[in-house]
Amino acid sequence: MFTGIIEEIGQIKQIKAIAGGLEIQVSAAEILSGLKEGDSLAIDGVCQTVTTLNDHNFTVQAVGETLIKSTFEEYQAGRMVNLESSLTLEKPLGGHMVQGHVQATAQILKWQPRGENYYLELRLPDNLMKYCIPEGSIAVDGISLTIATISEKTVGISIVPYTVQQTTLKKKSARCRTSCGIP
Repeated sequence: MFTGIIEEIGQIKQIKAIAGGLEIQVSAAEILSGLKEGDSLAIDGVCQTVTTLNDHNFTVQAVGETLIKSTFEEYQAGRMVNLESSLTLEKPLGGHMVQGHVQATAQILKWQPRGENYYLELRLPDNLMKYCIPEGSIAVDGISLTIATISEKTVGISIVPYTVQQTTLKKKSARCRTSCGIP
């Protein structure tokens, strides 16, 4: 379980194909403290198991449904990713309960400033729209956000500047894809 509050932005250092999947090495700093092999962490909201780590990097292996339901296959070395360690009973809940089980990708239709805030509009697949309600939660690349508006196939989200600055949202643009999940 996760909260959807991003702890750090990491960088993809290396990606290599493995049988049935990808091995992804991520460069990070703060999140490595206390992390050990076998621990779960979220990369852009996708729960992954740490297979190896050292003082500067950790590695995960993404396979099967993870590759189908996330944007991991689009990753390249140098890409920035949102990172969050798994929830413990000692960690305060700062966001919403997020499972780390990404259900699909969504198309960004709008990403624009609105005064001091930002507006994100996503086209979701039908299988996710049925779970969306006004003021409900949605995880976008692992970021716990609140739905502001809903239409037949889209959700609109108002986002405060702090969230944009502390996550990879600042790198997004219209027409790109993002990983989504309903907590």
